[in-house]
Amino acid sequence: MKTKTVFGLLLALGLTAVPVRAQTPPLPGEDPELVDRVVAVVGDSAIMLTQLREEMASQVAQGAVFPSGGDSLRTAAREVLDELINLQLLLQDAARDSLLMASGALDPGLIADSVEARIGAVQANFGTEEAFEAALVAQGLTEEDYRARVEGQLRQGLIQQAYLQRNLGSGRPVIVSEEEMRATYEQQRSVLGQLPERLQLIHARIPARPSEEAWAVARATADSIYALAREDEADFAQLALDNSDGPTAVEGGNLGWFRRGVMDRNFEDVAFELQRGEISAPVRSSFGWHVIKVERIRPGEVNARHVLITPETVPSDLDRAREIADSLVAEIRNGADPRVIAANYDEEQVQGLIPTEFSATRQQVNQQLPPGYTLAVLGASEGEVTDPFLTNYPRVGEMWAFVHIDEITPAGELTFEDARPQVRAFLEQQKRIERLFEQLRDGAYVDIRF
Repeated sequence: MKTKTVFGLLLALGLTAVPVRAQTPPLPGEDPELVDRVVAVVGDSAIMLTQLREEMASQVAQGAVFPSGGDSLRTAAREVLDELINLQLLLQDAARDSLLMASGALDPGLIADSVEARIGAVQANFGTEEAFEAALVAQGLTEEDYRARVEGQLRQGLIQQAYLQRNLGSGRPVIVSEEEMRATYEQQRSVLGQLPERLQLIHARIPARPSEEAWAVARATADSIYALAREDEADFAQLALDNSDGPTAVEGGNLGWFRRGVMDRNFEDVAFELQRGEISAPVRSSFGWHVIKVERIRPGEVNARHVLITPETVPSDLDRAREIADSLVAEIRNGADPRVIAANYDEEQVQGLIPTEFSATRQQVNQQLPPGYTLAVLGASEGEVTDPFLTNYPRVGEMWAFVHIDEITPAGELTFEDARPQVRAFLEQQKRIERLFEQLRDGAYVDIRF
């Protein structure tokens, strides 16, 4: 099966930006006076010549180029027909999968919202509703016709996506050779684009840390929770629901099963020493004070609940964080190693979201990092460290950050080694799709009459 035929399936449901049927040359061997005829039978469904011509027209509108005539055009049309056959095989097999058809991917509300968004975007391209309606009339369509077409295509697209996700990962592994990857790289070199400029960044984030006075107030609260938890008939889950500052409060402080190496070290040291049903005195971690109750124990794991009391921060704590960030930036500018500074001061709570040292393009900095990074890094040169800037991390809050631009790799041609991972993934996906449709064709009735 040709690559175009395999991957054409993934494009066959694309909607054009305007409801206009692009034209394709008359297909060789077909009577131009013939209104319609069956060109393939797939199971109990027929694919008509008009469907084939409309699909080719849709692909032309999306930028595809077909030969002007002769055997070459007929060969190209046959490849498009194979794409439609594959799509029909997929839809028929998906219809027999009750779990897939009942999945959230086909939620009617999602489809309805998507239809409205798609039609709204198309209407916007015309400028006015009148121009949009005129384009529909010129193509012999009513707005209801077009809406039904958009809904059908979107629904098929969602089924296709869910089906491929469900089935491509099964079966034996596929093997991609070095020769195949290099050949594909050379074929696709012109469309792979350039490797964008990349920045190697080291950053440190300094949060507002509570004062020791605030820690003492939080400890007093935790002590009172501990006393209540030890009373007869005490409901620990209710205590957590009513008092805990942690995200698990709504679940009664339930942490589930965990091994060592998952929680804060101080928390774990106490949790793994407790007996079943035992409650700990307040334990301090980087998050606050914890009162822990172990529910169950099994080798290497405990199941526990906790009440977390976090010390309160005030505006002056954030001011103090800014002073620390200013002093650290000054140290780096005076020759201190930014990696050492970041290793000692970067906030541990956010390292799981974005590591202390990472690589990114300027676009990724703009689109994927929290507020403040874009302007700070904009125009920065290799070896520079930014001034401290205020940012905000989800579920952590405001903090001061600074970034050292450790290295800048200029934009350049995407080499084979750079492209290797995506080329391998492309070929593996292609082979899985080929294998999937070979299996579907082996088990289905397909009669091609073209």
